[in-house]
Amino acid sequence: LILTKKSTVEELNDVCEALMEKSACSTVRDRTVDLQKSYSTLLGKVQGFITKLEKNLVSHTEFLYYKEEINKWLNDANATIKNCSDVAADDVVVIRQKVVQLQGLSNSIPQGQKLFEMLQDSFTKSSYLYPEDKQTTMFQDISDIRDSLDTVIIGISSSLNNLNAQASRLESYEELKRRINEWLATTESVFETLPETHGEMTEVKTLLERLKHIQTEISFKQTDLENLQQEAANLFDVNKC
Repeated sequence: LILTKKSTVEELNDVCEALMEKSACSTVRDRTVDLQKSYSTLLGKVQGFITKLEKNLVSHTEFLYYKEEINKWLNDANATIKNCSDVAADDVVVIRQKVVQLQGLSNSIPQGQKLFEMLQDSFTKSSYLYPEDKQTTMFQDISDIRDSLDTVIIGISSSLNNLNAQASRLESYEELKRRINEWLATTESVFETLPETHGEMTEVKTLLERLKHIQTEISFKQTDLENLQQEAANLFDVNKC
């Protein structure tokens, strides 16, 4: 509407110039100049207001965009956490793969935090355009998203700790089992290669001492076997899976 009056103001200026050629009265020029200034001031204010509204509209569009983006990030993160929690307790290779996935997710936390910051910033720029109830709804959205982001960050850390602990226990279990199996194989081979004594007392005593030593080792290994059995019961308890 204001722009449509531009030609009228220009026409008034032309009329003023024509009058000034025929009259020495400066009042006409002064009034015309004042009118032009008022028009220019009004036009500048309106254009500035329009520019501001356009920027705020962009900010609201950004609010909707960043809200959608961070919700997508949160949904993907929660899906990854759930997927990494549903893992067989007896497969250390799979567990380590899940750890790598969670570490990748952990590395993307700054991305989620940046999206949240952009969401807050766009809200700050555009919220005043809306009635109080709408502002309250938008603020509640931000609060809920902040809580969800905190929950995801805690969930990532907790899942990583649990999986690393689980993998370490499995690796320790497998190492203990390997050592016991090696000892069993070595000990069994001794019995397969027992020398003939030919009734010689010296050879009998030597063999007896050797067997007593093996018996002592077996007693010591009993503790390792009990620990291995207990750890197996804890790791592979069906009721805990």
